[in-house]
Amino acid sequence: IAGTTFAQQTVNQITLTALNDVIGHSKDLRDNAKESRTALINLGKEYFQLNNTNPNTSAFSTIINNNLGEAYDIFSDIWSDLQYGAQANPNIETANIQNWARQAEEDYEEAVDEVPTLIAQLQAGNRSAARTTYILIRTKLNNIIQLSNAIRTDARDQKTTALVYNVRVILQDGYGNFYDVANTGIQGLVAQDLNSGQFIYPDNYGEQDEFLNLSAGTYWFSGYDGYFDGISSTQMVIDENTPVGSDGFITVIVGYWSE
Repeated sequence: IAGTTFAQQTVNQITLTALNDVIGHSKDLRDNAKESRTALINLGKEYFQLNNTNPNTSAFSTIINNNLGEAYDIFSDIWSDLQYGAQANPNIETANIQNWARQAEEDYEEAVDEVPTLIAQLQAGNRSAARTTYILIRTKLNNIIQLSNAIRTDARDQKTTALVYNVRVILQDGYGNFYDVANTGIQGLVAQDLNSGQFIYPDNYGEQDEFLNLSAGTYWFSGYDGYFDGISSTQMVIDENTPVGSDGFITVIVGYWSE
């Protein structure tokens, strides 16, 4: 029992660590893109509002190119931490975060690719073309900020939905007496995830009354009657608000009768 409890706690610890790291990286990406956007806005103010025909394009170019280099590291960290968590806990959904990170990387590269064009247009005094390119770069940077927020929100939500839970079933008769399943004639237990309809049986590596690594959800617990005794059923919500014992298990009590 101690081994299975430790395993479940380890899965949840890895899950939370990985998702917290992804949240941290998403904040770094957001701050990175905001810094590049601020540098772009300052350049635009110099040229379009203050009519400085020789704005400091070098400073802007240095900032956004350096930030792209830092962003590559952030993207790598997001993918690495996400995969680390998913390997320990298949409940972690990676597709959305991976797609958003990939799109953000493409947007950043496309924004930086437009920088030489913008600088050339500014230096040539082509205000109309420069404004179009300026808006394009700013739109790309805004997209990155929005995508970083989406990554953070998804990872934060999964800190609840991706956790797993261990359940132990205890039988109770009409007189208030408790029984371990192993000490009765019950032929086995079964649970059903009422959301997916999937039937689940006690873990092969645990005891016959233990359901390991269940996702959050509403479950129906029952079993198969013996020759001279039987089992009823009970429905229970399993989530982060369900009390967990000091042994790491949630206790589910199911009715029992015997002749």
